Amino acid sequence: MNHWAQDAIGRGLRVASRVAAGAAQPAAVTVAGAGLLGVGTVGLQLWQASQLSDGSPGNAPDDQGVYGPGESAPWQLVVMGDSVANGIGAQRPGQTIGARCARRIAEVSGRPVHLHSTAVNSVTSLGLPEQVDRALAHFPQPDLVLLSIGGNDIAQFADRDACLAALSEAVRRLVGAGAEVVVATCPDFGMIASLGQPLRWLMQQRSRGYAAAQTVAVVEAGGRTVSLGSLITRAFLDDPDRMFHTDRFHPSAQGYQRAARVIVPSLLDALHLPVGERDRARAEGAVVETADRLSLSRAAIRAAAQEGTEVLGAGEDAQEQRRQGVGRLGALVRRRRQDPGDDADTAAPPRPVPFNHPEGM
Repeated sequence: MNHWAQDAIGRGLRVASRVAAGAAQPAAVTVAGAGLLGVGTVGLQLWQASQLSDGSPGNAPDDQGVYGPGESAPWQLVVMGDSVANGIGAQRPGQTIGARCARRIAEVSGRPVHLHSTAVNSVTSLGLPEQVDRALAHFPQPDLVLLSIGGNDIAQFADRDACLAALSEAVRRLVGAGAEVVVATCPDFGMIASLGQPLRWLMQQRSRGYAAAQTVAVVEAGGRTVSLGSLITRAFLDDPDRMFHTDRFHPSAQGYQRAARVIVPSLLDALHLPVGERDRARAEGAVVETADRLSLSRAAIRAAAQEGTEVLGAGEDAQEQRRQGVGRLGALVRRRRQDPGDDADTAAPPRPVPFNHPEGM
């Protein structure tokens, strides 16, 4: 168990011990005993939470390659981050979040999408520098980066400030290389029913607060975020057998579909592509937006509580400021309803092939 968990348990035990030592009445002793039992329960739950991201249920399907027909130069899409970005829990390449997003971008734009992944299972934000190095070695000037990160930062109780600094620097480097960067923020740990109470509630508050902090770091560095803070929490809790992989931590193929529906509109918008009539019809008004000029911190807090909320810099010089990472920006909050992504899950497409391969043209 790491220092964060040990410190939390230690503080609880010291408090309970003081109560027990000062108890003059049998009732007080009973309360103290209950307190110790409660702290022990939370301690066990903290250990359980620290193990959530350890190991992976098998290997992620290899979803790299080119999606969509066409002879024009493909969009260069990099997917990076943790095991969610890697597709752990999906059974076939076409079911990962990267594959779903790539297919939808190709459909809307009429251009193929070359997907490259640098994602690493169980990684925290501290592992992002190495992923950025590999991404820029493969695509020196990527068009778009989808970064999913934060779950392991919480589950492994990683150093918050160091993780946020690493995330900010990663986004800054990618933006400097010419990429549009969309970050799917930390998922809501309140949806993990296998965590007992009160730890589930505590972890939910911690994960939502961290998602808000991620938003501030990302937008100031020049990217945009899509809140996964309440990533279909109700749906995951209501139907865990369908939405979760058997490990009850990673999404299933259906869970990834749900996540892609939330993320896709922001990816399209980042590439200046329309979210068209088909999307609106399939999602019953997929492009419902509201725009409010807020302080960045207020925007981040709002986004963390609302699934699918996008936060990006606002202002006349916002785009240039985002490129340069200048100052503390105002924020444009856009509440989007879900994009359907691609529904063809039961028959995943053939494994993608490199663009220069004849079958990839």
